[in-house]
Amino acid sequence: MESDRLRLRAPAKINVSLRILGKRPDGYHEIETIFLMVDLCDELEMERTAGGLHLSCSDPLLPTDERNLVSRAARLLAAEAGVRGGARLTLRKQVPVAAGLGGGSSDAAATLLGLNYLWRLGWPRRRLLDLAARLGADVPFFLSAACAIGTGTGATLEPLRLARTWPLLLITPGFQVSTTWAYGQVKLPLTSRAAAVRLTASHLLGAAVEKLGATAGNDLQPIVAAAYPEIGRILEAAHQCGAPWAFMSGSGPTVVAWFATPQAAERAARRLAGSWPVHLQRSLVDLAEVYPEVVLNAAAEGGSASLPATMPRKGVP
Repeated sequence: MESDRLRLRAPAKINVSLRILGKRPDGYHEIETIFLMVDLCDELEMERTAGGLHLSCSDPLLPTDERNLVSRAARLLAAEAGVRGGARLTLRKQVPVAAGLGGGSSDAAATLLGLNYLWRLGWPRRRLLDLAARLGADVPFFLSAACAIGTGTGATLEPLRLARTWPLLLITPGFQVSTTWAYGQVKLPLTSRAAAVRLTASHLLGAAVEKLGATAGNDLQPIVAAAYPEIGRILEAAHQCGAPWAFMSGSGPTVVAWFATPQAAERAARRLAGSWPVHLQRSLVDLAEVYPEVVLNAAAEGGSASLPATMPRKGVP
């Protein structure tokens, strides 16, 4: 029996590698990146109502109008599907805002999936992906796979199936970084090793953590770290605590410390927690770890449950 209420988790993501290859005439940058979901999640409670869309949020600093991606996603889906009913949405934030972790984009994706179920739309994920691309650059990833390569302008997603999960520390300094500002500081051409993204993906698939640091890289890291020296201090502290690999995720400022064992990650977390907020997390290997089966099944009704090898995404500015 289908329910009129639903609780969903919306996972954060990290960029295992991010290479900026050039800038297009329309102002967007072409990138090669590897997205990976982690189990740090926001929570969305949804209730189907007779009419109207209402959003509340646990963070009083976040807007609940059209400036919030949850509200925008709900209104876009309602308009495109011709929904006459409504929904009451409650967002409980756990993923840090403007931290390079894609929290808002993930919230939007979860909204599309959840309301597709509650409103009995039965839209396949292919159709939801079209709306996701209109909402933001990272939103489609959260509908595609737990790990994926994003290439070109970011318009192509190639899902990766990892063999195992990894213990991670997400270390978040007490400031935010604007994605628009970070990309605006990029001076081209960069000396990126674009092909290294594929090599990094092969290391991930082969669980070769000792090789990741040699091939992965984030072209935004030196730019953002130069403006925010705290990032460099966190990276150094992570290495001193035994992390075989540490890097900034996306446009930052979150630093990811990658470990081979949970015990090593726990020891490092205890040492670092006195200096910065530290989230002891793990990577995900499947969407079913965060999204309920009924929600995923609802997005498979009326169409194939499988995803295309390439999916539309907006480029990043």
